[in-house]
Amino acid sequence: MQNYYRIRDLREDNDWTQKQVADQLFMQREVYRRYETGEREIPFNIAIAIAKLYNVSLDYLAGLSNDKERKDTRKEEKQKISIHQENNGITTVNINNK
Repeated sequence: MQNYYRIRDLREDNDWTQKQVADQLFMQREVYRRYETGEREIPFNIAIAIAKLYNVSLDYLAGLSNDKERKDTRKEEKQKISIHQENNGITTVNINNK
């Protein structure tokens, strides 16, 4: 992740100090400062926590997108379930994804 300035900008946009953010992420301020200045690579699990904290996408943090908004890309599958009981006592269940 090379766009370290984005986490600084997000922090400043929220009027938070490095200490306040570090506390939210359960780390020392010095560790967070190194992430913010690019002195230390941000581990994936910390990047996820930062994205959740600021409600932005990982793509935005990584500089792959200029869209801050986090989007749910999962598709909901609607299912139609039909149950048929035959004369011989056998029950069949049909599930169709839409």
